[in-house]
Amino acid sequence: MPRGFSQRQGAAHRLPEPNNNLDGEANNRRYPNTKTEHLEPKASIVPGSGSLSLEIPTTTLLATDDMASIVELDANQAQMNITDLEEAIRGLKLSYIALEMENRELKAQLAQYQCESKKSKNSTGDRSSKKVRSQNDYTQLCRRLVICYDMMLNQDAFLKPKPSLEGSVRAKNHPDRYKTPERRQMGQTDELYEVMPAAMHTLLATSPEFKTNVMTTFHEVRRSILTAFRAKIAYRAFPFLNPPPGIYDSIKGPERGENIAFRDFIHPFPKANNPSQLSLYRPCMFPKRRMQGAKMFLRCDWFAWTLRGMAFGPTSMPDTQNPSSGGTIASNSAGHIWGLSELTPGFIGLAVVATIFCHSSDIKFAEVGGESGINYCVIFSFIKQYVTEKLEDPASGMKETVEYLSSIVFKNAKNKSSGSDEVEQVIADGLADLNLLGGELYGIDK
Repeated sequence: MPRGFSQRQGAAHRLPEPNNNLDGEANNRRYPNTKTEHLEPKASIVPGSGSLSLEIPTTTLLATDDMASIVELDANQAQMNITDLEEAIRGLKLSYIALEMENRELKAQLAQYQCESKKSKNSTGDRSSKKVRSQNDYTQLCRRLVICYDMMLNQDAFLKPKPSLEGSVRAKNHPDRYKTPERRQMGQTDELYEVMPAAMHTLLATSPEFKTNVMTTFHEVRRSILTAFRAKIAYRAFPFLNPPPGIYDSIKGPERGENIAFRDFIHPFPKANNPSQLSLYRPCMFPKRRMQGAKMFLRCDWFAWTLRGMAFGPTSMPDTQNPSSGGTIASNSAGHIWGLSELTPGFIGLAVVATIFCHSSDIKFAEVGGESGINYCVIFSFIKQYVTEKLEDPASGMKETVEYLSSIVFKNAKNKSSGSDEVEQVIADGLADLNLLGGELYGIDK
């Protein structure tokens, strides 16, 4: 035994037993990116020196491509997790927007229900104009749409944001408005935002039920306007055609179709460059009831009386059978209530369509006549586009034509100035009562 190394000390410094857990292969399997060099500890005494030499198992990291792959895999996995989280957040945002839209629609439905309930409770109460609600509001609105703007309104114009200006040009006045369906829709949407009170803009952009209600009322109002025109105005506007009694009744379509004067009045002229095809021009569009120069197009007294009768009622027109009566503007007429003082291209287009319709064989109005096959939608779009474009051309004579028509339409008409438009005020009052002004439904743009 070496000097100074007692048996007791040797026991105290006895080497530890080999650790069976330090199995190199098992360790390498558990930690694939490591390597265990020695499996068991070894000890020896250096001869002649009395010193102790120990060899302890070591584990070293391997600088291999596997380690880089693991790091890259971990980074890719983290990126995938971030992407998944972003998609989840985006999905939650879309769900929130959908719920917000549904909430607005439900509020609009609730407001309408409350309106109908309030109307039923107050059915025996005051029926003054400022108490008009719900369906009556839609009726007033749609009358203005039909008469002043567009009698061929398409439902695709709803649920759209207000079109942006293209330079300084609005969508309703864009030169390409009538060239593509998209442009036509944008033009009508622009006009809807113009005619509807600001309180309705949110409903216009977001509520399918609002679209359904307005379109349903729109078609009813358009039908009633044309029915009233045929029954009460046509006899006074077209006395030169010598209409037989009852000829304008809706059920007298076959009789109108056989009336020679009526047929000649609305039958299209042939195209100048292709006489085998029919043009859009008709005798009723010219004052001499035959093809004339462009400056005389639409400058017809019967259009002026048609416009006046629609705006201010049949009593505003002279009665040929009773010359002492007529010419008085009705105080409850739409034109008087609105303070109407100028003609729009849409209004002139309505007069032309109404003239052709009431002398056709059609029993009910449709965009394409059920009996005659006349495409009223094409005629209206043509007239509205033509008037709009020619008003921008001083040499066209259209400005003088509109002035001539206006001198008859608005003769003795007293403009009603009540500050703000009464129709808009009525609608705004109704919506205010329904708590739609100033709430979440009003002004969704934050």
